[in-house]
Amino acid sequence: MIAENEDYAKFKRVTFAANEVIFEEGETGDAVYLIISGEVEIRGAVRSKNPRILAILGEGEVIGEMALFGDCPHIASAIALEKTTVTAVSSEEFLRRVEKMDPLLKGVVEQVVQRARQMAIELVRNRREVDWASWKSH
Repeated sequence: MIAENEDYAKFKRVTFAANEVIFEEGETGDAVYLIISGEVEIRGAVRSKNPRILAILGEGEVIGEMALFGDCPHIASAIALEKTTVTAVSSEEFLRRVEKMDPLLKGVVEQVVQRARQMAIELVRNRREVDWASWKSH
């Protein structure tokens, strides 16, 4: 038990003020964050003419994880909407834990993250409105 508690001591609790940037689109990911309290807005294409709100996340949700797989930059920015407390896990610690995973599960997780990343990129890139008049249900 002591070793496990020492292991979790590597996690860092951080509090962000309302409107404070947690990470910015295009930055290299240096941590994954578990939201303990507060709300975080995920914004895509922030430097374009048409920025987009991709999600509003809260307690128990994770942000920043996609940038840690494949050594890719963040595809969106995260901004605290109110006072927000997170548990930050450094990229080194996160990847150390991923390396300990069963190889099959690790491969599945990496594929899921890649697909989610690609879908998020496409969502931001294809900013067209849906033409609901031509929408057909099956």
